[in-house]
Amino acid sequence: MRFYLRYFFTRPILPLVLTILLIFEILLPGQAMAVKEEKESIAPVYLLLLSKDCSLRVSSESVIEGDVGGKTMMFTLSMNHCDKISSVSYMTQDGTATVADNDYMEVSGTISFPSGPARATVAVTIKGDAKVESLETLSLILVAPDNLTLENNGAVGAIINDDITPSVSVNDTGVIWGGNFPKGNNSTCSGVNIDAQDCSHGRDVTFNDDTDGRAGFSFTKISAGGDPLPASAPSWACVKDNVTGLIWEVKTDNGNLHDKDDRYSWYNTDPGSNGGVSGIINNDGNTCLGYNSGDSSTFCNTEAYTARVNDAGLCGASDWRMPTIGELEGLLYYGETGTKIDTDFFPNATRDSVWSGSAYADFSMASWYLNFASGTSGYANRDSIYPVRLVRQSP
Repeated sequence: MRFYLRYFFTRPILPLVLTILLIFEILLPGQAMAVKEEKESIAPVYLLLLSKDCSLRVSSESVIEGDVGGKTMMFTLSMNHCDKISSVSYMTQDGTATVADNDYMEVSGTISFPSGPARATVAVTIKGDAKVESLETLSLILVAPDNLTLENNGAVGAIINDDITPSVSVNDTGVIWGGNFPKGNNSTCSGVNIDAQDCSHGRDVTFNDDTDGRAGFSFTKISAGGDPLPASAPSWACVKDNVTGLIWEVKTDNGNLHDKDDRYSWYNTDPGSNGGVSGIINNDGNTCLGYNSGDSSTFCNTEAYTARVNDAGLCGASDWRMPTIGELEGLLYYGETGTKIDTDFFPNATRDSVWSGSAYADFSMASWYLNFASGTSGYANRDSIYPVRLVRQSP
């Protein structure tokens, strides 16, 4: 007995499993196959389609943070061929990026996928800031029913920091002469081991053009309205330090708000910067212009004076503040034997001690000052009466 397949089917149908039922005839020995003249009919072919398990994957993403506002991190969820509707739940989860630190806005929800291949997206808002940070991450977590296979249970979102660590520029000392071993000093940058001495290094060597400041200092005069002036301008109200970017108050000698002879007690009501104690609101009374014992806004303390200068809009600005002790030290010109500051740009400068805004850590009723006669810093009780030179950051 021999078997002959009359019909057969060879085409694959992927990704589905294909079952083919074939019709065959049994021919006994000596029996011929019947042939009909009419068009041959096609034997029936039966298909049984069996679906694979449904599966889902989600891609990891990254986004550049930005400084303000929000950026969108978009996660893509991809479903393979599925013959039934499936749902998946999702939620964000903190990593090194956290909701509490305002790095991103948390989201959660459920997505329903139709039958067949499908895609969906989940949007996460990333909050911008100007903080210098390392790369931060968050996670998108997926939860699915038993009939849905997760190729990965979630994905990682990377927040790429785009804030640059600020460079810090400081002024040089202004010392342009060398030590004359074994004693004394030379009038020029010469002497034993001169390469190891201060006068051989820094801006007073590489930027020694004195047109905008002596010995490596670089200043720009600013008008009362806030406009830059040429170095030859006969009058000016403020000075910009082109090295540090700070803008400084210029003192006068005409009895106005900025007079060089006015003195102030140290007073600061901000607990974030006063070292825990505000200081002295009104000590010796009439040591500054406009003092009125019945009006605390006229008191001769550092906080009241700063407020008056901001109200007046010195050089077109209202963000004047007390300088830190480090900022104040940046004005020191050690090459000067008298008042240690470039008096070509800072006329009417005092040789007295000048208050900084820095609290003294070891004694809550003391703050730092800088003496422009000796070029040294120290601390004093806050009831001491010293001059003030206000500062602001260049925009």
